[in-house]
Amino acid sequence: MSTPPRGPEHDPVNSPEAASRCPEQWQAAKGAREQLIGATYDQRERADGVAAQAVLAQADCEAGEFARWTIDAGPQAMVTAELAGSRRQYQTALNLYQEVASTHEGEFRVLALTGAARLHMHFADKLAGLPMPSDTRDSAGRRQWTLQQLELGQYFASEAQAAASAAVDLVGDAPGGGGELAQAWAQCCQILAAVDPRGRPAACGHSPGGQP
Repeated sequence: MSTPPRGPEHDPVNSPEAASRCPEQWQAAKGAREQLIGATYDQRERADGVAAQAVLAQADCEAGEFARWTIDAGPQAMVTAELAGSRRQYQTALNLYQEVASTHEGEFRVLALTGAARLHMHFADKLAGLPMPSDTRDSAGRRQWTLQQLELGQYFASEAQAAASAAVDLVGDAPGGGGELAQAWAQCCQILAAVDPRGRPAACGHSPGGQP
């Protein structure tokens, strides 16, 4: 008997089969999700918190791998390939942050949004420092390359602004103490100031118009 043609193997970026640069954190997050699925009603609250922390830990590790990803100068094909690889790593981390932000409330959601904001800014910074391909020599090609990276950088900066604003709105005024929530709030305010100093929310110490 003939069988249907088989296409390429499907390996989504955040599937259990996807390769991770953070195998220990991936395994811990996988186990925590499984524990949550099998938890009883009385166990669910604790299991939910453990799962959120485990997924956030993997997200932070994957984001760190992305932040350390360097793109060296070379021909356009090489630079583009490295950029594509770094974007896959970025998407892996973003999927994890979005998983927590979409399924949790309170501090976990703030931490996930903050992590996503940092991740977006790292991509914007990476694009700002992207080397010009060595084989792009004519002025029109160089100008087009620069404009493309500028537009992409602006997109990721706007994504960072949106995530940071959402986190600050959830927290409100600056939280007391030096815990994770206070650090996240401060990081979000720094990101908002970097993207648009005059657009910082009142919670960060300035009115929307930029006046103290």
